[in-house]
Amino acid sequence: KAVSDEVKQKISYDRKSKSIIYRLSVNASGIKDLEGDVGKFIVEDCFRDNDFKFAPIIEDTANPANNKYFLIYKGSAAHRYEGTDDVNVSNVYEQTVKAEGHYLSDSELAAKGITSEFGVSYYKDYANFKFDKLDGSYVIFLKAKLYETQIGELNEEGTLPNDAYIKI
Repeated sequence: KAVSDEVKQKISYDRKSKSIIYRLSVNASGIKDLEGDVGKFIVEDCFRDNDFKFAPIIEDTANPANNKYFLIYKGSAAHRYEGTDDVNVSNVYEQTVKAEGHYLSDSELAAKGITSEFGVSYYKDYANFKFDKLDGSYVIFLKAKLYETQIGELNEEGTLPNDAYIKI
């Protein structure tokens, strides 16, 4: 059963922690070259305005160095032509990767050549994910939290855009 955009908005924002968890679908169509991968691939995500900052999606209060700011899962295209394994590319707005199994551990990420970088540039928080070889579909989960200065301004239902880019 499909979930409406309105319901997705209501369940993705946690008013108590003033945060959202969202996903980036990577290579939802499962594109590969003759060698079985896409090669080097970069996913960049940044917030358009200075309203949100990245926050740990898994927090270790005893040892903050163990905080996880993202979770990456191998996945498969969520939308396929009925009765086939072929990805349905007719609706470009619904190219979603369905997470499978457990998120990749630090050692699995390193073995696959997947690295991350978080920072602030031009007053915008960003996250970069680099794949040495993009060998399939992935989903990246991130958590964004309102800056304390924005709590009174934006702690309400609405849409705040962010920008995601890919580079080969």
